[in-house]
Amino acid sequence: MSGWENTGNINASFLATDRSITSNNNNGSQAFTVNYIATASNIDSLIWQFSGGTPTSSTLVQEAITYEGFGPFDVGFEVFNTEDVDRRYIEDYISFFYRDD
Repeated sequence: MSGWENTGNINASFLATDRSITSNNNNGSQAFTVNYIATASNIDSLIWQFSGGTPTSSTLVQEAITYEGFGPFDVGFEVFNTEDVDRRYIEDYISFFYRDD
């Protein structure tokens, strides 16, 4: 997603909802799921990019992404209609870290 800029006139945006975290104490792995939804009144098509997520990309308006392990994760998408394209990219949109008190 490097090189994406927040540009365009569609005024598209996205929301992240329903975060859930599970832990496997046997091997220390962490997994969590975030549901994303694109918002705009005039979307003809779109493509998501989820660095570090599964799946890594999607063309659905709403998608559930699973992340494994700790760290920051970027999210970006391109939204298309017959008149324009919007690009939205947010570095470190999701951050999940282990904190040892």
